[in-house]
Amino acid sequence: KRLVIIPGVRYERVHNEYTALKVEQGSMTSFFVRDTLTKPADHENWLPHVHVRFRATDWWDVRFSYNKTLTRPDYNYAIPSVYIQPGELECELGNPYIRPAVSENFDANFTFYAKKLGLITIGGFLKNISDVFYLQPTLLKNLPDTTLWEELPLDTYPGLMGGLTQFYVNSPYDAQLKGLEAEWQSNFNWLPGAWNGLV
Repeated sequence: KRLVIIPGVRYERVHNEYTALKVEQGSMTSFFVRDTLTKPADHENWLPHVHVRFRATDWWDVRFSYNKTLTRPDYNYAIPSVYIQPGELECELGNPYIRPAVSENFDANFTFYAKKLGLITIGGFLKNISDVFYLQPTLLKNLPDTTLWEELPLDTYPGLMGGLTQFYVNSPYDAQLKGLEAEWQSNFNWLPGAWNGLV
C-alpha cells in the first residue's frame, strides 16, 4: 500500500528510405532538377521507464521517475536533398543519417496534503540530451559524410569545395537542462463567507 513501482521498456527500430531532388539554381528564376537521390538509414533505441511512488504518511508522498524519450529531426533535415547555387558557390544538403535527439529524464516530486492548505507539490527535474540537431554552416571539405561530394558537380564548379555549405548535424556535445517546480492547489473552503468558493 505504501510503495508502487511501475517499470517498462520500449524498443524502437526505424528504417527510412527517403528520396529527394538534386536541384541546381541557374539564375534567380530558373531551377534545374538534375537527379533524384535515395538514401537508406536505420536507427534503433532502447527506451526504459520506471515510476516509483512511496507514501511516507497519509499526508506526504514521494514520486520519482526515470525515462528516455526521443525527439526526431524535421523531415526536411533528413531527406537526401541537394540544392546547389553555383553562382554563389554555395549549397544546402540534407542529412539522411541524422539521428534523433535522446533525452534521459529524471524527475522527483514531494507532495504534501493538508485540509486547510490543500495540495502542495515541490519537484525537481534533470534532463541529459544527446545528439541535439541543428543547421551547421560549414565548408564542404569539413562535412562528416564525404560521399555527398559525389553528388555535387565539383568538376564543373570546383569553387564549391571552398564555398559555404548548409548541413544538418548532430551536436557532439550533450546538453543538460535542470530546474525546480512548485505548485499549490487549494479551494480555500476555510475562508469566511463568499471567499470559501475561491479555488
